[in-house]
Amino acid sequence: MDGGVEEGQEDRGVGEGGGVVCRRMDARGIVDRFVEALDREDFQAAARVIAPGCAYVFRGREVRGREAIVASYADAAAWARESFDEIRYESKIKDEEDGETGGTPVPPGGREKEKTTGGTPVPPGEEGGKRRFRVRFVDLTLHRGVRHRHECEQVVLVGPSGLIEQIEHVDLPGERERLGAFFARVGVKARGD
Repeated sequence: MDGGVEEGQEDRGVGEGGGVVCRRMDARGIVDRFVEALDREDFQAAARVIAPGCAYVFRGREVRGREAIVASYADAAAWARESFDEIRYESKIKDEEDGETGGTPVPPGGREKEKTTGGTPVPPGEEGGKRRFRVRFVDLTLHRGVRHRHECEQVVLVGPSGLIEQIEHVDLPGERERLGAFFARVGVKARGD
């Protein structure tokens, strides 16, 4: 190795606001690191791949900015640890259009607005070079001897900077109702109640 970047590797640096910038963007790697960090509850690592001005859309509310987004994930994880006897996380990243592992390129100028299953429309990209990924998050909980599996998705947009610029939460059909029934069965109040 001559000190340069080998094929398939990233040339990494620190971007504005302390985020990691990939000069040769590896969008899939960015999303992998984000998801793995969330599954481990390593919120500092997750923050390193989120753009300073990132927007997180969750059930009609928008959280803007890296610190606020990371705080929302950390608060949810703390609530879950306090509320359940056991919780584990799993996730899977896929192309939102054809189910293949990878990312969907967003053409220059964005794309037409498209609906996501059970969620709000994802706004088109404003600049070229963005990549869109769909992440299936699975929460495996145990409380008072009752197990529950909750699934949701998040659409993640990685920009040309190599950082996550947008996250949209998508509730899957029937999942919120099943989660509510689980909470009622084990005597847990929903977060925010």
